[in-house]
Amino acid sequence: MHQENLFNKDKKHIAMEEQRAGTKLLPDLELSRTRNGMEDSRKRNEMYMRECGEVIAFRHLQKAANASCKIVSDQGTGSGFFIKTMGVYGLMTCNHVIGIDGITGGKSFDIYLHNNERVEILIKKELFCFSCPFLDATFVELDKGAKDKLENAGATYLEAAEEINCMEKIFILQYPAEIDLNELAFADGFIVKMAGFSILHQVTTHYQSSGSMIINKQGLLVGIHRARNPDHKPPVNIGVNFKLVFQAMETFRIGKTRSLTQGILESCDTELLQKRDFKFTSVPGLFKIPSLGKWIYNSNHYWYTTGTIPTRIDEKLDETLDEVRKWDWVPTFKGKLRDLIGEPSAKPKVKSLE
Repeated sequence: MHQENLFNKDKKHIAMEEQRAGTKLLPDLELSRTRNGMEDSRKRNEMYMRECGEVIAFRHLQKAANASCKIVSDQGTGSGFFIKTMGVYGLMTCNHVIGIDGITGGKSFDIYLHNNERVEILIKKELFCFSCPFLDATFVELDKGAKDKLENAGATYLEAAEEINCMEKIFILQYPAEIDLNELAFADGFIVKMAGFSILHQVTTHYQSSGSMIINKQGLLVGIHRARNPDHKPPVNIGVNFKLVFQAMETFRIGKTRSLTQGILESCDTELLQKRDFKFTSVPGLFKIPSLGKWIYNSNHYWYTTGTIPTRIDEKLDETLDEVRKWDWVPTFKGKLRDLIGEPSAKPKVKSLE
């Protein structure tokens, strides 16, 4: 009751903020709802977005809660979830929560379920089915021992949605630092835009929410929450489209000789790039081809391309990977680099006067 009164008390101020900003979002006022009421969270890494009204069946939330987990590892703390995909039972989260580059075999990380059950997962590199810094997604297969422990503790597995749509109502189950230790939290909102492999959404999240599930009102997985994007007008939070992550995982699985830690650049691609006016950048795998007005990225599953970038980047070429992910990338799926940038035009032969 006290929390609700505090929320109503802020309505006038929120309305003034909306009128000033000309939007229904809250671009300058970051608020978080806690057990003690409403508090200012301007220094937090995530944002409060206006509440939305659609409902979700409790059974869907219950299943999603059982599929959720908090992850504590040497690489950091975040959220995650369990899913069965490609016939494999596994754990999915963000690459910056658990990534193959930071893994040392023989160590372990801890998983906490929403009922506070703790399960230790032994790290085995061969169980990393997929890990990509560019998509910021990791999928780790659960061995029989871990799978049995988790299921005995009540864990379940999410199913993926076939479609995802702009303005679709979504829900995020997460383990934010804002809440008590290992306590599961819930927030809802809408997808406001689909950009490349990113989902721009208006759901409240906090620090350590990275890797959380994004589900629709049927309780089906549509994405993985990743971070915020305060540069977007109005500010939004960012997730990764799971449908595109799944396609990337399938492509990587088919290419059995590929490495999780290397791109798909081949010797013939290097020769092709050398024929073009390509430029290296400070981000590994990122190239610019000025004559085509394109930027291309070499991932561990396929090539991506975009011609839409922030204007401030055009000359500096020193953007970070976290910023590069926010660009409007288009995957080439099964295409080769040659299909993406084409062969350079042959120079005309100079005719001899003799």
